[in-house]
Amino acid sequence: PGCGAGSSNDSSSCKSTSNVPLWVVYFFLGTAVVEPLDASQQPAQMTQDWWDLHYKTVFETWNMSGDPRKPGGFGGAAGSLSGGLNEADLDAALLCVKQLLANRAGPHVQQRRLPRILVLGCGLSPLIWSLTDQGYADVICLEISQVLVDKLRNVAARGLRKQPRFLLSDIATVPHKWRTGRRHRFLMPRSVDLIVDENVIDGLACTFPPSAAASSVHRALMGARWLMRPRGKLLTFSFVPLEGPPFRAALADWARV
Repeated sequence: PGCGAGSSNDSSSCKSTSNVPLWVVYFFLGTAVVEPLDASQQPAQMTQDWWDLHYKTVFETWNMSGDPRKPGGFGGAAGSLSGGLNEADLDAALLCVKQLLANRAGPHVQQRRLPRILVLGCGLSPLIWSLTDQGYADVICLEISQVLVDKLRNVAARGLRKQPRFLLSDIATVPHKWRTGRRHRFLMPRSVDLIVDENVIDGLACTFPPSAAASSVHRALMGARWLMRPRGKLLTFSFVPLEGPPFRAALADWARV
């Protein structure tokens, strides 16, 4: 894994060179492992009901008593789609996040606040817990599943030294909710320094038909742009290259770092 297109994990691969929205090329996480559900019981693909059913099934069998900061701490296979990053990828991700945040502002800007990280679709990955435990950022998880958010909030109540915030919402609808008066103080326009997409765009790209996938990816990226500060960045994790459809068109006006 590495941060930056075809580059090594040095600081130059995560530097910002422009004031336009920025994104960092994917990490390859290995083979995806998905727990199948009975097709006859599945709601519409990638909706809140779909994810709620998924996590209800997961929680029936997984042991959730482990350390959430550790790969596989919630019982899933480390390096899988449900279990999240393995140890090597987690270390690389944490390093890249720190580098990106170190370059979030120019040299003449005095930092008087913690940088804000918004993780899209944190799932049961250790990343959001490890980021929060580092202590150098305000970390928020945006999840679409009410079942998962309730479960993670219970985990957070176990007394960990630092705890992430878990918000129930869809990145694609955040701007519309704001404009119609359904506002959240942690989801304000131009309020996030770094957005970490942990396979959310991947999942949206799997929606059928392909035209729906392209629309979903576009709306998610527009929601991310709406939340990002002028020098904000998007770090995306993907099981597939981002140079093909529907990613190429959706990322056409984003600067690659």
